[in-house]
Amino acid sequence: MTLPRVQPIIPTRRAAPFDGAGWLFDVKYDGFRALCYLEQGRALLISRNGKPFSRFTALGAEVAAELEVDEAILDGEVIAADETGRPRFWGLVRGNITPAYVAFDLLWLNGTDLRPLSLGERRAALRGLLPKGLAMIAEAVSVEGRGCELFELIRAHDLEGIVAKDSPIPTAPAPSGSRSKTRLQPGRRPGRAVQPGARVEDMMGGAPGPLDRGGKRLDRAVSP
Repeated sequence: MTLPRVQPIIPTRRAAPFDGAGWLFDVKYDGFRALCYLEQGRALLISRNGKPFSRFTALGAEVAAELEVDEAILDGEVIAADETGRPRFWGLVRGNITPAYVAFDLLWLNGTDLRPLSLGERRAALRGLLPKGLAMIAEAVSVEGRGCELFELIRAHDLEGIVAKDSPIPTAPAPSGSRSKTRLQPGRRPGRAVQPGARVEDMMGGAPGPLDRGGKRLDRAVSP
């Protein structure tokens, strides 16, 4: 069958971080938003404007080879991470760092439209789909409920920001003006570096994947 074309929800901007039960807070990666269409052993990465990412054809082929599915639609971001796990946008643009795909949603799986499900249910399905320990594809780092703490951790390490998602709200099957996603970015500080002694690889930690290298994952660094 032909997979449906999906219009991704574009986050609205918010001035300040917040906490909230039922909200999922993802790390905002400094890359290109991309829907990944998997069908018949092939993957096509599509921009949020509906244009194919032909420059990432090799990455799509790697993703398709690793995911054992007949068909699926993932929502995520193409990034390029350095040896510490820090995203490097210009490394992605210039093509001098190997790209990877960070997935934060699973919208379709083997003939079933998952968009009527809650985000929490879809993320659980995504977690079950993604192989562990791969450098070219990983689940986005996230925490539940504690947006302020995650935001401060992101700001302390001068990263891109966070995206807040209202977990119980399903994703509409058709384009909509849903405001269930909110983007928050720390103010950029010219010349500001990571705090002395605080390595991004230690903050992110875990299995070898995008923003997931070293000894301690970012989501575990946020206290319960």
